[in-house]
Amino acid sequence: MTTKDFFRLIIKIFGLYLIITTLFSAIPGNISTVFFMHLGLTGIIWVITIVTIILLLFIFLIYKADTIISWLKLDKGFDNDEIHFQNFNTENILKLAVIVIGGLLILRNIPEFLSHTF
Repeated sequence: MTTKDFFRLIIKIFGLYLIITTLFSAIPGNISTVFFMHLGLTGIIWVITIVTIILLLFIFLIYKADTIISWLKLDKGFDNDEIHFQNFNTENILKLAVIVIGGLLILRNIPEFLSHTF
């Protein structure tokens, strides 16, 4: 796998994460705010604008990953163009996934933990 392929994969995964987060948290939260707070037409326009921007960002991340890589020069400055994953079997991938998900859960819940502690 080349470094460009690796960064393309990371950008596309981030785009998919963004759309899933939008669908399951941002849209329901904003819609419920508009309807329960009776914000009227400006609130509805605001929600539509936010959702449109997020969807455009998602489309850009998924379909224009090469443009992002060349714009940010992510594939430059590496000693070797290839990334080797010889010892990556299913067990190692599962360990890496558990570590990443655990780290994200810890980082996401630290502010709430500190808030409840005080």
